[in-house]
Amino acid sequence: MSSDTAFAPLAIPVLAETAQEQAALASARSRGYATGFADGRRAAAEEQAAWLAAADEARALQEEQVSARIGVLAQALRAAAVELREATVPVLAEVEDVLVEAAFELASAVVGDALGDRVAAARAAVARALSGETAGEVAVVRLNPDDLALLVEAEAEAEEQAAADGNDRTSSALVTGIPAPRLVPDPSIAPGDAVGELPAGWLDARISTALARAREALS
Repeated sequence: MSSDTAFAPLAIPVLAETAQEQAALASARSRGYATGFADGRRAAAEEQAAWLAAADEARALQEEQVSARIGVLAQALRAAAVELREATVPVLAEVEDVLVEAAFELASAVVGDALGDRVAAARAAVARALSGETAGEVAVVRLNPDDLALLVEAEAEAEEQAAADGNDRTSSALVTGIPAPRLVPDPSIAPGDAVGELPAGWLDARISTALARAREALS
């Protein structure tokens, strides 16, 4: 018996697909694609819905935190406003007092400068004493002796000048119809001040008194 064995190639038959089988395969493949696509879309939609829900929750939480922070800040601002108002009112009152005091110091300085012209200041003092509703009731005006001397001297010079110019100085009583008051020296009256005597009292025309009344009205 020979050891050499002869082998013959094995032929594998190829099964040919029929048209029906090809159609069924194509249909199954299409259904698989459609199912996979639908599953993919559904999964994507679920993922998107979950993402939107998480985003809404995060936004709501953030808005809640912001609202809480705004509430805390608003409360802090209200408290600060109250403290500022409580701290500012006394300061404003103090500043107002300082301004009033400065205004009266300035007014006093202005009055002091105005009193530099002693004759004008004396005339202004007499005018203050004769002004107002009691003008015709003032029979006596008390002046500082120096002011009265200056007024008498100024009146004499004016009469001399009028006579030199040929003018006739008319008495103030004839012009106004009100008798001229009698001027009396009083050492207790400060320069630039005057006090008028009334039938039932007196009229304080001193500058210091007027400033004191104004200061009291503004206090």
